[in-house]
Amino acid sequence: MAASPTARPAPFFRPFDFLDRGILLAESALSFVIVITMVLVAFLAAAAQLLGIDHPLLVRSVDVQMHGTIWAAFLGASFATRGRKHLAIDVLGRLLKPRGRHALAGVSQVLGSAIAAALAWAIQGSLLERAEQLHEQTELLKQQGLATAVDRSFEFQFIIPVGFALIAVRLLLHGFHEFMAAARRGAEAVSPEAPAEAPSPPRVAPISYASGPVVFVALATLGLVAVVASGSVVAAPLWTLGGLAALTLAVPLFLRWRRTGSLAAPLESPVEVVERFVPAEAAVGAAGVVAVLAFVYFGVENLAAIPIAWGVAFFAVMALTGAPLFTFLGGLACFLWLHGSDTVPATELRVAVEDVLGEHFARMSVLPTIPIFTFAGYLMSESNTPARLVRVARAWLGWFPGG
Repeated sequence: MAASPTARPAPFFRPFDFLDRGILLAESALSFVIVITMVLVAFLAAAAQLLGIDHPLLVRSVDVQMHGTIWAAFLGASFATRGRKHLAIDVLGRLLKPRGRHALAGVSQVLGSAIAAALAWAIQGSLLERAEQLHEQTELLKQQGLATAVDRSFEFQFIIPVGFALIAVRLLLHGFHEFMAAARRGAEAVSPEAPAEAPSPPRVAPISYASGPVVFVALATLGLVAVVASGSVVAAPLWTLGGLAALTLAVPLFLRWRRTGSLAAPLESPVEVVERFVPAEAAVGAAGVVAVLAFVYFGVENLAAIPIAWGVAFFAVMALTGAPLFTFLGGLACFLWLHGSDTVPATELRVAVEDVLGEHFARMSVLPTIPIFTFAGYLMSESNTPARLVRVARAWLGWFPGG
């Protein structure tokens, strides 16, 4: 298992890298504030329960945990896409030379982008249909002179299609740059035995790698998200959390300028970028993306004629090319939903995801446990607990055969 099918993911062209790093910074700041808020709310709720304090706001603490988990998860998933941190099965790519690796990675990333975009479109359609039904019911109640509270908490789930859309765009950019790298002169010079994972950079705050313009892009992104959410039930929490996230970026930038008189990043970003634009490479990258998308379009248009066994085999091969595993699973599910069988009729994606994202989804009791497991894993990683456990096991059991 590895994060990607290439030893070194293809670097982005600088303008794309600049914009994407700004959006990444906004995502990381907002995720940080959301997780901190979830921890504080959970602590206050537990303390209030121990002290016998009962307040209406404390009743909503469970909703904060559940909705916060969804937001942090999809913002984190979008953030992880840039670094190619999604789980993937690295098999076929390692059998090829560097040019072939980059080309295969380009195919797998564009296929993954198409699947993420399909999931975003389907979930968005399902949520919009639900919002329209709720609006019609509200208007009908008003005409009948009935006033009742309407539960609009499902609007928090719009982060799901937004997260999938960001993932789709980033996977598409990865595919484009992988095709560019396959056409780049000197690509064969890359060592095929290069390590699958580069040495990890030092753990510092993301803003330490961000220059002033990148921070401004992040602040503009947070503002744009808050404006788009205006009028929804998400608006007030998002304005508050977005403002706090903006402070986590603006204050360090101001202190940097006050201390050094410059907005330049104190640390050089470890991410490699492409400085020189080569039209031929860009043309190859665009042609590769268009070719894969055309293949996807042809497959969707002729979906009913594709045997289920062929479809399953295709997605199995797709998984082996290094596509993120969630795109393999999601793509296979989409194929089976849309294709149908002799016993199960074909189902539209928006109808299928409606069953998945029903009322039970946002209120699953398991959701608040996810940050707890994540926090426990982080503590184990930082304290080097797994390595210590392995040393203990070797000391106790490693001396005899099979130990």
